Amino acid sequence: MKNKGSIFVKYLSGLKDTPLDFEADWEPNEPVFDMLQQCFWTQDPIDFLILDGGIKKVGAQGLRGGFVVTKFERSEPVEDVMSVSVSLRLSAEWPQEPEWVKMSAGGVPVVVGAFGDDPDNDP
Repeated sequence: MKNKGSIFVKYLSGLKDTPLDFEADWEPNEPVFDMLQQCFWTQDPIDFLILDGGIKKVGAQGLRGGFVVTKFERSEPVEDVMSVSVSLRLSAEWPQEPEWVKMSAGGVPVVVGAFGDDPDNDP
């Protein structure tokens, strides 16, 4: 946003986009692989937890929310193992807003920040 009387460009905070894109080995019959593949085909949202450490690591933190699988593509390189390219995006159909969580000593995610809808935005 440009403002008369200032030499600085200033920004307003806007909507947050939380794309999650990753590559994994092509492993049918593995529970996470099968779940992601099924959610891609059924278009059902899934509760997903994205942490900066292992799920058993006390203090690991990250985003928890309802995601949809928007991409599930197999690649077949000539000299390497088959892999799958996956994209997850926040689901508009998920009943609750995303949360920032930290893992507790009991292995339970504890909410440390919730991202609520704008109360003034009533479509």
